[in-house]
Amino acid sequence: MTDETPLTPHTASRAALSGDALFWIDTRGGPRPSLWTATADGGAARQLFGGADAVTGFRAFAKGRSVVVATDCGGDEHHQLRLLDVESGQIRHLTSDPFVINDLGAVSPDDTRLAFAANRRDRGTFDIAIVALATGQRRDLRVGQGWWKVECWEANETLIVSHQRSAVDIGLFRLDLASGDCTSLLPLGPARFSDLRQTPQGLLLLTDWGADHMRLMRVTDGVLTPVHAVAGRDIDAYVPLGHDGRIAVLVNEEIGHSLHVGGGDAAWREVCAAEGPLSDLRADGTGALLVTAQSALRPAQVRRIDLGTDAATALVSPASKPQTGIASVMAIRATAPDGERVPALLYRPRRPNGAAVMIVHGGPESQWLPTCAPQVAALCALGCTVIAPNVRGSSGFGRRWLSLDDRTQRGDVLGDMLCLHDALVAEHGIDPARIGIMGQSYGGYMTALALGLARERWAAAAILYGFADFTHVIGGFGAWRRAHRVAEYGDPDDPVTRQLLDRISPLPHLDKVTVPVFLYHGRRDVPVPIDNTDLIEARLRAGLAPVTRMTVDDEGHGYVGADTRSALWTAIVAHFADALRLDGMVTDSD
Repeated sequence: MTDETPLTPHTASRAALSGDALFWIDTRGGPRPSLWTATADGGAARQLFGGADAVTGFRAFAKGRSVVVATDCGGDEHHQLRLLDVESGQIRHLTSDPFVINDLGAVSPDDTRLAFAANRRDRGTFDIAIVALATGQRRDLRVGQGWWKVECWEANETLIVSHQRSAVDIGLFRLDLASGDCTSLLPLGPARFSDLRQTPQGLLLLTDWGADHMRLMRVTDGVLTPVHAVAGRDIDAYVPLGHDGRIAVLVNEEIGHSLHVGGGDAAWREVCAAEGPLSDLRADGTGALLVTAQSALRPAQVRRIDLGTDAATALVSPASKPQTGIASVMAIRATAPDGERVPALLYRPRRPNGAAVMIVHGGPESQWLPTCAPQVAALCALGCTVIAPNVRGSSGFGRRWLSLDDRTQRGDVLGDMLCLHDALVAEHGIDPARIGIMGQSYGGYMTALALGLARERWAAAAILYGFADFTHVIGGFGAWRRAHRVAEYGDPDDPVTRQLLDRISPLPHLDKVTVPVFLYHGRRDVPVPIDNTDLIEARLRAGLAPVTRMTVDDEGHGYVGADTRSALWTAIVAHFADALRLDGMVTDSD
């Protein structure tokens, strides 16, 4: 079992029930996340599957007797699928080509077939694969060009699939397996669709079609009808509770999720208010819910919520120690140059010393929620305030905010970061000479942008598997990803767009940086290959910036391994502690 450290807390998440068995993904038992099981009442846990490859997803079926497991080799995105017999432990490979991306889909209602998307025929296009689980016999159906996904089975011979044209433009289609015909399910304008399910109440989904925020809606004969919406908030997840028509939903409250239950003949009510992020919502069939719960102080655990009493109990908890150092987390706003109010989360240490670090999330279609982030707790334990922006382009705040950084508006994100920098100084007592910035992936780009175009603002920086030149990173994308990202960033083959992308590419300015910069990248990174960090490093070293670099051979776009996470966060915390002159660690007894 991998030892737990303050920077690598054990977590449990993604729980699902099948028959009398509970399954989940756990970070105990090896260097990377693995699949575990127990009885549905939370009995003795045992590891089912794990090893050098991280378990990234699973589908349990046949009353808990079988599981399809998805694994990722070193973060290279080329997920492989295996069929696991729970009782015997026997494993059979459903896919085996290490150069193919297999996107785990869904098991058929009769438990005999698996449907998933794969780019086996053409690396630039995803087809829909149907595999007979008893024999392994496979059939691939061509549905179109680009990025496609399996959403759900509508019936034993019909699938609902999606065409991911962009982050805000997803097409839904019905795929007839007998004929191979793929026809439009909802011939609507651009919209987001997610979490499709065939339920006793019909086909349900989440969408922002016709609204700014994600709503729960029902599809009937090609028509969408509302089921539930919360004004000014996104619904992030839902689960039907049974044939009485009740549904549970998770409402994004910015500092976490609230849980609401209603529908059918029951009025909607709030079961629990937001105390942190909730995810992986499941019904257990007994009038209770399973959910992954965590907070800034508490690592992820699987909880059971009794809807009769609204009481929550930890069903699977890796017994990780609570994070220390954080006194409070609060949502704040700052005003950007164009008048937009920019949201962020502010982490206050128990003993603030005037230093701060801004941590910028990736995506850009993502959201910083107060999950258990050990690097944040470690910085706060040193007296450092942490601010995590949700700049324009972030999800969780409606379609308008999500789209506000598209194409020609990309450069406006710099103003978002700088207005939050100003707010740290003017409103939160931060020393302007002791502010650092860090980000990963797209957040790494924004860190490089802030460092290159506003270098006088920052005392130190860390760029994790980021990029600093749009033309270069887009040129390295595979065909399916390029089409999806060009819709967001713009096409560098267009001369006018190329000029814009060049103006907001910070690479030419990095040789003027003089503050310490930490760089990290995994050699197996596919979305943002390691040569992007090579470019950043070379440009920084061409100037006077002190550069520290960490390169890991067996990681891809991220840091999955426990050893990697421990070494990475230890190095980054030490980097900022030195550059920002942070005090010694604050202990519980202080």
